Amino acid sequence: MPRVGLSRTESDPCNTSIRCSVGLEDAEDLIEDILEALDFG
Repeated sequence: MPRVGLSRTESDPCNTSIRCSVGLEDAEDLIEDILEALDFG
């Protein structure tokens, strides 16, 4: 699989935009939402 980096915006917009546009607090909230959605939280 290709590595996700700042230069992969075109081919991997979701991962790149998530990594670049959210701060730590937002990322933690996002992770909590994902875990709850997967029923691990």
